[in-house]
Amino acid sequence: VDAQSNRVGCVRRTVAFLGGSITEMHGFRPRVMTALRARYPEIDFVEIAAGLSSTCSDAGACRLQRDVLAHGVPDLFVVEEAVNDDQDGHFDATHARRGLEGIVRQVKEANPACAVVVGLLVNRGQYATLLKGETPIQYAAHAEVARHYGAAVADVGSALAASAKAGGFAWEGYRDCHPSPEGCDFAAQVVMKAVEGAFDPHRPGEA
Repeated sequence: VDAQSNRVGCVRRTVAFLGGSITEMHGFRPRVMTALRARYPEIDFVEIAAGLSSTCSDAGACRLQRDVLAHGVPDLFVVEEAVNDDQDGHFDATHARRGLEGIVRQVKEANPACAVVVGLLVNRGQYATLLKGETPIQYAAHAEVARHYGAAVADVGSALAASAKAGGFAWEGYRDCHPSPEGCDFAAQVVMKAVEGAFDPHRPGEA
């Protein structure tokens, strides 16, 4: 990837998003891009939007080359598969772990310096599990992969459950696995916090 933009004096960084319909929709993803551009106006951010409805982590691993890497090697990669691994794939821990690892490993092979953020978005069932103080199967599996590869985790579901327990923003405002506008704002804030801790756009990459 050419790190220099066509705009003189600007550095170009590629940000890729992979996931299901939560990534595909006009939701947390464009909000994160807006936040990145506002925080780093001196950086020319190029977005690869590779959300595809009803796809799980195994499908993501299979289509990563076509839908992401064929368009550019990311400096920042945000992946969201926990919801569909639950409600579409009904994956057990092994299947969820293998699917996400298939994605992250390919990204790291393409660019070892890429900052990876694993987004744990949430559906109603996962939210209920979190409110009981338990961890959804897919959350645990994806977090294990994140730890192994040194990726950041944006745990939207746990943040929402904690907010609800404290009397703040809760499922009623978040609305659905496809969040309301306010839910998208909430999710984007959690994802952006993880991004800020993992990604320095001024650091030269290895891609």
